[in-house]
Amino acid sequence: MAEGALAAPPLQLLLLCFTVISLSISLVSSEVFFEERFDGIQTYLDAKHHAISAKIPEFINKNRTLVVQYSIKFEQDIECGGGYIKLLSGYVNQKKFGGDTPYRATSKQGKL
Repeated sequence: MAEGALAAPPLQLLLLCFTVISLSISLVSSEVFFEERFDGIQTYLDAKHHAISAKIPEFINKNRTLVVQYSIKFEQDIECGGGYIKLLSGYVNQKKFGGDTPYRATSKQGKL
């Protein structure tokens, strides 16, 4: 690590689609190809909570801007609900993750 560099705490990226945790998700291929293959996750039960998370490596952000980009496509018209992405700092037990787990930043899309 360079002298004076600030190490960010380990972050964990979490995508939450709030619309009761369910295993009713399937992998799908996108109709729009940004890369050779662009896969996504699709939920197929209405009015259920779905969550997925992935750890990202520790990084140094001194003199840099962190940009988080994501896209969500709602296949059906929703009356209330939406998609969330949250950045969490430090260790998070993914098996015990829930809506009350503390986070550092969030972004939302949908009718909330």
